[in-house]
Amino acid sequence: MKIPTNLTLIGFSLIACSSVAFSSIVKDHFDDSNRGLQSPPQSLAYFANQGPNTLIEQEGALIFNGFKANRFFMAYFTEPGGYIDLAVGEAISLKFTFRPDIVNFTQSRHLRFALFESGDSIDDSRAVSSDSYATDLSGLQNYRGYQASLSLRNSPASEQMVLAKRHKTFNDLLIVFNPANSGYSHLGQNGQGDFVSKRVYTAQLNIIRLEANKAEISAIVVPDGPDSTVGTNCFVKVIDTDSPTLRFDSLAIGLNTADGSVRDIQIEELEVFKVRISD
Repeated sequence: MKIPTNLTLIGFSLIACSSVAFSSIVKDHFDDSNRGLQSPPQSLAYFANQGPNTLIEQEGALIFNGFKANRFFMAYFTEPGGYIDLAVGEAISLKFTFRPDIVNFTQSRHLRFALFESGDSIDDSRAVSSDSYATDLSGLQNYRGYQASLSLRNSPASEQMVLAKRHKTFNDLLIVFNPANSGYSHLGQNGQGDFVSKRVYTAQLNIIRLEANKAEISAIVVPDGPDSTVGTNCFVKVIDTDSPTLRFDSLAIGLNTADGSVRDIQIEELEVFKVRISD
């Protein structure tokens, strides 16, 4: 089986445009001004962990208020008990464009984005179905998957982009990562770049099933929109052979910042898609 070497934002975009194996799960342009409408593939319902005023959809954008620490939102892109399963040679990607309103360039701040398997069955109620849910919600304990953590602080060598794996039986904030925390394991990290307030960037998280028990996880962030060809140092890729997560039904995006360092993140397009990448 041959795997393309350029599995970056650009590579996945080209594959998605040309492959008959491409399948769009959701592509939300936020043009209905209703973040509570669950109607894939056109839109998802998005739930904010710290109240309705922290996440507002207006025509053409989902605005996420990050002015306080540890805020995130999540969404489901399947029905309860339904999953996007990856066969060998298939990949799933979360891709979104965002515009950060950065107030303080010296404070630590991290944008985190993730794909998860909830563990729900067809008869289960979703752990999250409204805003203002607890950060230690017991219903989240079975969620497993992968997240990227991106520092929006400019160029500190100690704050690179990190990939982490979330394990089951962990009952804490869904999107938090701490290397010493048993709920997550640190998979790898790589180079970081500079960020400009209110500039558009595109982020993408990819999970590829290489073999029966082997997955490749990569994340990339580039300046400009989803068709960007701009180079970037924000790219990290790892291999997981320790019972990798190979099916998904939910996503989360969050901010963990020093209070007041990021005013908000404006998300202008969000997409989840699946593609077959092998010969």
